[in-house]
Amino acid sequence: MSLWQDGYQRWGNQAWVKFNSSGGINDDRNISSVSDNGTGKFTVYIDVNLASSHYGVCADGRRDNVGDNEASFNSSISNESTSSFKVGCQDNNDDGYRDPTWVACIVVR
Repeated sequence: MSLWQDGYQRWGNQAWVKFNSSGGINDDRNISSVSDNGTGKFTVYIDVNLASSHYGVCADGRRDNVGDNEASFNSSISNESTSSFKVGCQDNNDDGYRDPTWVACIVVR
């Protein structure tokens, strides 16, 4: 069985992205855009649709310059489809949605 299919690795990293609090993409692979859906809520759009919606997303984010500390987030993933998924960023201290300085996501299948 070949590890490569249609120019993408058949299993493994299917897409990744690092974006800012307004949805501006810093760098990516196989991501067409990111929309800002309100404070701490984003939709990530996949450029070349995946074969199924059965994939995993690992996301992390950080908010810089919060007092004397950097704030880390709980990142939630929802509404996975072959063409997009949603990311929510909640503050570890109060569970409220907050805009991060940056978010990074990796899509694996």
